[in-house]
Amino acid sequence: MKLQSQLQFLKKLFILPILALFIFTSCQDEIVEVTLPNNQDTISANSNLSNLLSNVSSLNGSIDDIIDNASCFAIALPVTIEINGSVFVVNSEEDYEIIIAIFEEFTDDDDLLEIQFPITIILNDYTTIEIANQSDLEVLVDECLNEDEIDDEIECVDFQYPIVFSVYNSNFQVTETVTILNDEELYNFIEDLDGGILASLNFPVTLILSDGSTIEVNNNVQLEAVIEAADDTCEDDDNNEEDDCDIETINANIVECVWSVVSYTGSVDLSVFTFEFNSNGSVLISENGNYVDANWETSETNEGLMVTFSNISGNSLTEVINGEWLILNCDDDELELVNNGEFLVLDRDCSPGPFTCFTDFNGELIGCDDDNDGFGVFDLNGTFADCNANGEYNIYYYETLADAQAGTNPLISPYNNIIVTPFTIYVRVEVYNNPDQYEIYELELFLENCDPTGCSEIDLTNYLQECEWNIVNFNGSDDLIIYDLEFQINNTVVITGNGETITTTYTVTQDANGVYLEFDNVSGPNIQAITGNWHIIDCDPERLEMTMGDNTMVMERDCN
Repeated sequence: MKLQSQLQFLKKLFILPILALFIFTSCQDEIVEVTLPNNQDTISANSNLSNLLSNVSSLNGSIDDIIDNASCFAIALPVTIEINGSVFVVNSEEDYEIIIAIFEEFTDDDDLLEIQFPITIILNDYTTIEIANQSDLEVLVDECLNEDEIDDEIECVDFQYPIVFSVYNSNFQVTETVTILNDEELYNFIEDLDGGILASLNFPVTLILSDGSTIEVNNNVQLEAVIEAADDTCEDDDNNEEDDCDIETINANIVECVWSVVSYTGSVDLSVFTFEFNSNGSVLISENGNYVDANWETSETNEGLMVTFSNISGNSLTEVINGEWLILNCDDDELELVNNGEFLVLDRDCSPGPFTCFTDFNGELIGCDDDNDGFGVFDLNGTFADCNANGEYNIYYYETLADAQAGTNPLISPYNNIIVTPFTIYVRVEVYNNPDQYEIYELELFLENCDPTGCSEIDLTNYLQECEWNIVNFNGSDDLIIYDLEFQINNTVVITGNGETITTTYTVTQDANGVYLEFDNVSGPNIQAITGNWHIIDCDPERLEMTMGDNTMVMERDCN
């Protein structure tokens, strides 16, 4: 029995050093088991990200403004108040809604709320102050309302807890992991970074937006982008502005100017790309003047507002840009988007570009239709004459958008429409030295009667054939009044007078400049002067006034 005890004792002496060595080794392995952090993964004191985390986790003092009218602090619960003479104990944040409902029940009464003191208030940094009476509280409320500094709180985004931080020593070895369960713990952890603590957040983490939707982020860059985007929406809410992120506003704003890529968290460099959105759903994506066609549309989903890119032609951008992008934030000059964990920020650039002159184009062209049949003539070349005085651009016109984008089947000016107006054609404006850099504009065609005389080719023909005509004035003389002119249906005109009869032909024509009457080879003393093509400048059933070069002639109708 004694021997057995000695053996057990020796066995323990042998095992204890081994156990101690195992424990020591295990502790060392626990410190060095994590790979050294990348500089982009760590969070240091006073960095932009640490400041954002502090602003997100600071106490939201506006939650109980219905009681204290101050967003710089909140009243610790429970607190007893008196509303319109009735005592009410506020035990939770849900009770604030009851107070609001009481206030809104009647719109024509004066609601009175009194706080029963003493109370404890909690500042944005979670420190507390005991308040003994209403006067002491009003002093702090006034300081809050008159505070000159901009409120740094970010109230429109929160973390889905718990989240975990890894803490490193000076050798970048993980010494511990810290689990954060709420905003106060996160705020205090970030504050402790000032003591030289180096930490990194263990991804992925989930953020909750003000509308209840969630976003998962996988690195510091994405985290920073989402918080800053949410901060912009907080500023809009603080200013009591309407949410500009509605489909109508986005659609109207996005087609203005050019949008440049200022930030993208993916592996592809998109900084050289610009987007030109058109109201017809097409978008021109440019890389230093090399254009790629695509389509875009906005939609409303359960996750929020989306902008979708599709049909990106012949470019590696297809895999990067194609798909639905959730709109995190939008204003007049910036769009913040996220897709599959990658963030894209577009800024609007309305600075003058090579096509500035063309953007003021009114988009309409009037052609001449003097016979009112819906078809006429259009002078296309004069459309952008003022913008291309020095020949800096190639300008082409197309009947379809597809032709304009491909640069095929251009129209020839003057253009005779084959579709009854009004209808739209497309203008492609290219930089002369770089035809790949171009813009496409819509041009709507209309027709009107361009003849200042107010009559058409058909009108003039009818007037001439109804009765005989006399030349009452030729260059100020009535010498030719002795001749009677009879215009016949077969384009023959019989001229009688001065004892002779002359038979010749006449023609009535019309172009963009008006209506013309042409006499062919009139032979006879004096009357031969009317030979030629006369432009009708005043057209009336009883009287016609016309010019040919420096000559003028007036004919009047005689139906006796």
